[in-house]
Amino acid sequence: MPSDVDEVMEFYKISYPDNWFDQGLLDSGFYFALKHENRLASIAGVHVYSKEYGVSALGNITTLPSLRGNGFATKVTAKVVKELLKTMKIIGLNVKSENKSAIKCYQNNGFEVHCTYDELFLKKK
Repeated sequence: MPSDVDEVMEFYKISYPDNWFDQGLLDSGFYFALKHENRLASIAGVHVYSKEYGVSALGNITTLPSLRGNGFATKVTAKVVKELLKTMKIIGLNVKSENKSAIKCYQNNGFEVHCTYDELFLKKK
């Protein structure tokens, strides 16, 4: 599990600048990172975790742009999934349909497409 919040925040600025990340989720125990040459290379965690309902959602999964294509995200995602399966009945995630590399990563970890949806934003006139 990553322990340096500042390092994680800087990592996300570089690897996944438009993500939503609540640093409090690091305390869930379901965030795992892989280092390469002594720096964060890839990270995976959860957006949602409910022990009461046995439901979780993966999130904030990314790899440094310069290191993508090496299977790092698949490895850290596998670690999160392995740990979640000990207590969770349902593990889900959302991914943009055009993000083929992420979809491949998730399929390599046993995920299947369940449904599609559109994300819309409303603006006040």
